[in-house]
Amino acid sequence: MAPRESAILDGVQSWRPNAARMFDYYVGGKDNFAADRDAARMVLAAAPDVPLAAREHRAFVIRAIHFLVARARIAQFIDIGPGLPTGANVHQIAHRFHPGARVVYVDNDPVVLSHGLALLARQHPAVAMVEGDLREPGKILDHPRLRALIDLGEPAGLCLTLVLDYLPDADQPGELVALLLDRLAPGSYLVLSHVTGDSKETHVRDRITRIYDQASAPLVMRSREEIMGFFTGCTMVPPGLVYVAQWYGQAGGTARSHGGTRWMRGGVGMKTATVLRQHRLVQAYTIPCIAGDPRRTVASTPRGVLTLGVREAESYSSGERLRQGIRARADLAVRRRLARHPRADVRSRPSGGSIRPARGRRIETTTVLGRTAPACRRPAP
Repeated sequence: MAPRESAILDGVQSWRPNAARMFDYYVGGKDNFAADRDAARMVLAAAPDVPLAAREHRAFVIRAIHFLVARARIAQFIDIGPGLPTGANVHQIAHRFHPGARVVYVDNDPVVLSHGLALLARQHPAVAMVEGDLREPGKILDHPRLRALIDLGEPAGLCLTLVLDYLPDADQPGELVALLLDRLAPGSYLVLSHVTGDSKETHVRDRITRIYDQASAPLVMRSREEIMGFFTGCTMVPPGLVYVAQWYGQAGGTARSHGGTRWMRGGVGMKTATVLRQHRLVQAYTIPCIAGDPRRTVASTPRGVLTLGVREAESYSSGERLRQGIRARADLAVRRRLARHPRADVRSRPSGGSIRPARGRRIETTTVLGRTAPACRRPAP
């Protein structure tokens, strides 16, 4: 073993379940320890179809990279959080269609780094593995080895597949994605997948998340609306954000119309805007409304007062404590806004809200998550 690999493996915690090694167990790999296998078996007891979901995800990645190389003509890739090497790594898929494609893998897991360095030592010189943490996007993109292979002035493919699932909201994953995309050239693509529990029973989701709470990183299942937020500033490639088994990349073929196991959603988007500014605008000024109370579906924005639909409100408000916190923040924001415009005329329209200040000059509202929020409808009496 090379000194570099030995130094990396000194940090391995074999006694603690690790998310990457658990996934390796799901796909039939052997790079895992007893603690990983025990935790993975508990997950399988709650959800026996997880290995099938892992295979669906692998097929999604193959189709997405094929699309980027063959159709979008992308020749350089940054894969953050790739996990342990499999038979369908990004560089192997890309090199089927473009032997000169350049790929940089980024991870902070000692076992992943060790295996990646050992594998790539015998591979194409245009492929590299570097150590980096998704929570430090600037350091990733400024890494000397990455800059030697990736030209940030040209379109690139950014792969964030099953990695944001392990970042809690406190780490601001949306901000991290925006920071990464903002450094990439226009025409770059984001390939993203995420575990979701939208169609699963609550007790199954809770049991799985409790198992991962004891692992190296917690598992955060997010709704479709929350995952869609990571694509702020991007134009979605058809069929959009769907279950990974449904994504076909404009090529049809083997994608399943029924969604397969429905454990993961995935999509591909092309960068078309200044992502970070748009993301911060949404995050800083959108105040979620209260589910089931149309009279409170109001959010303050820099350019006016925006009404949000009840369904979008429900996606943000889960749990009584969260609802109470949102209600307090929304009330305060609206009171402050109306105090500055005492004669403001707040309207609800099919294409969104608008405000007419006291001077009479009309101000159009901004959009939420790249689209104008629907008008709020009051319940029938």
